[in-house]
Amino acid sequence: MNQNKVISTAVLFLLLGTTIPAFAQKGQEEKGGGAEKAQPQRAQQVQRQQRPQAVASNRGGGHYGRIPDDHYRAHFGHDHSFHMGRPQMIGGYNRFQYGGYWFGFNEGWPVGWDYNDDCYVVYEGGAYYMFNLRHPGIRITLNLF
Repeated sequence: MNQNKVISTAVLFLLLGTTIPAFAQKGQEEKGGGAEKAQPQRAQQVQRQQRPQAVASNRGGGHYGRIPDDHYRAHFGHDHSFHMGRPQMIGGYNRFQYGGYWFGFNEGWPVGWDYNDDCYVVYEGGAYYMFNLRHPGIRITLNLF
């Protein structure tokens, strides 16, 4: 009987010893701590400082405003295609960077589109859209970050 108590106590201590650090780490992540989170945030701050600033707008056009007209004409529209590459999942959005800006989308990827297709971004009717040159007529609504 004593042997069962010793084994049970040892197992209990082992379980506690493995779960407490996991809970402590999770709590630290939720508070925004941890070395893994600090590095990407610094990288994002540097990215924001180097990109052209979006003009604030309440007329739609994305999550954080609108690209200035002169920069838009120089880098966006049908005549300025690019290969998006594989997007990154950040904050619930699939995001990609192009022309000094981060764009995000949270709708499904259209059937037949490839991440290496020639795409372009257009601003129409107060919103940004991405079109694929190989599949005209299909578009993805974008948010500007």
